[in-house]
Amino acid sequence: MECLSDCELECTGSEDCYLGCDEGCVATCSGSGDCSMNVGEGSAVRCMGTGDCMIGCSGDCNVDCEGSGDCVVRCHNGAECNSDACEKSAIHCVDGTVVCGGDCLIAQ
Repeated sequence: MECLSDCELECTGSEDCYLGCDEGCVATCSGSGDCSMNVGEGSAVRCMGTGDCMIGCSGDCNVDCEGSGDCVVRCHNGAECNSDACEKSAIHCVDGTVVCGGDCLIAQ
């Protein structure tokens, strides 16, 4: 699922899915499948399911990793990702990637 701006995207099923937006969206993954998300400036991402989340932020965004799967956050082009909401231990990788619940090898 994709949208341009100011929209809500959600993946709730057991299938793997992709969510993407240019700016200002709310993207939620609450299913059992893995989620791949690419969001832009001013977006909010919530990973609440049992699958893994691979998140790319091309602008400043907020990331909340509450689910039981691994959560990999990549901030592109000098963007700032607020991923302080990791309920698991957050590992800050050399390349600027933050991984919640896993290790840096997942993101490379």
